[in-house]
Amino acid sequence: MMTDQSRNKISQMRAKVLEKVDSESNGSAAKKPNLARTATADRASLDNRLSAQRFSGRQRKVKLPSGVTVTLTTKVISGRTEIERLTDVAPENIRDQSELTETRLAQLIEDFRQGFQLQPCLAWNNGEKDLFLDGSTRRMAAIFADSDLIYEVSDTELTPNDAVWIVDRSDKHDKLSDYEWGRYYLSKLNDKTQKELALELKVSEARLSRCINLFKTPDEVKVIMPSMINITAHQALSLNKLVSDAQKANLDLTALCEVVEREAQNLINEDKQTLENADLLNVLEGAIKAAIKQNTQSKPKAGSSKPEDEVLFSGKSSLTIKFKTNSRSKQTIVISRAPREAQDKIKRAIQLIMNGELDIPLEE
Repeated sequence: MMTDQSRNKISQMRAKVLEKVDSESNGSAAKKPNLARTATADRASLDNRLSAQRFSGRQRKVKLPSGVTVTLTTKVISGRTEIERLTDVAPENIRDQSELTETRLAQLIEDFRQGFQLQPCLAWNNGEKDLFLDGSTRRMAAIFADSDLIYEVSDTELTPNDAVWIVDRSDKHDKLSDYEWGRYYLSKLNDKTQKELALELKVSEARLSRCINLFKTPDEVKVIMPSMINITAHQALSLNKLVSDAQKANLDLTALCEVVEREAQNLINEDKQTLENADLLNVLEGAIKAAIKQNTQSKPKAGSSKPEDEVLFSGKSSLTIKFKTNSRSKQTIVISRAPREAQDKIKRAIQLIMNGELDIPLEE
């Protein structure tokens, strides 16, 4: 975010550049512009003149990790209509476009309205439009501001690995979140295993798994978090574990999140301040632990509800046949004091029934 001091310095620099441009265009004897008047002139007009003279058409060559050398040409386009007509966001760009709202970008939009764009964006042309690999946030701010947009466009299509490298470089000045990386990694997974994709992209499997799991967070949980894209790596691990614990315990996530929302609102009412991701994670953790504990206490203890033996037959000479339930997965038929002939008949009857050769209707 730019400070007023930075803006003033840049305004002074631009005024000096404009003075030089005007003097070169009109000759050394030309009257120099009044700097005080220039500083208060229409900002859009000033930026348009500076962009056209200083930025548009500039070229440089860059050697990418793939070994390909590309030529980057600086372009300047003006206004929402032209930006939307001539540009789009490349599939390789992992920035979550749904997060680029006018409210969220308010300060950046104001910077663009005043002509402050310190770094050009990066794109490549697919024959129809310039596709932005880096700078989709600045592109959207320029659209909202209806202002100029400065970017470099490659003369060569960039490979996915080149795109990752470029995005990683942009990450140094505009850090991408685990959530946004998760969206990107998931889009590249296709039929690959996570291990294969991690090797291909040269990232750790643990990082790739963490980011993907975070992006796949159930919607019920996403809506209660203040901001998924501001979740740190440590918080991502915590959230992934909490969601996993809740799913393993077969908890109703919708009901659980309603509890979390109520408790979070109570905290807001008490402290009179908004909650951060860390606060919501603490509330969610407490709610999950309480729900799991309640489920555990409501379950009967092992052996306490074991059904009694069912007597199937009781005859003379203490001959009995009982059906016993040892556990949910194990049942036993107990035959006591049966003659050999009776034992053989019982075994034969069971075989015929299980093989479907003897149909015995059940009582209704």
